[in-house]
Amino acid sequence: VHGPFVFALAVGLVALAGFRGDAAIAWLGVDGMRMLAPVKINDTLRVEVLVKETRPTSNPRKGVHIWQYTVLNQRDERVLVFDYQLLLHLRG
Repeated sequence: VHGPFVFALAVGLVALAGFRGDAAIAWLGVDGMRMLAPVKINDTLRVEVLVKETRPTSNPRKGVHIWQYTVLNQRDERVLVFDYQLLLHLRG
């Protein structure tokens, strides 16, 4: 399966989970993207996300988050990793 498709699938699955709600303002980019193993037709994938870093901005109601995505197959092998950067509205 083509690597950019796996990336899009991972981002889409996390978005569908609704875990950031409507807090996203802008996507700032992705760093450290590495395909670690092939993804084959009929593989079952899941995504784990770790909040790796949070930074304030000059506006106290907004912040930059870096989320570390790890995509795993049905054998719990890491197939794709990347750091996803977002500008978010903060609570409070």
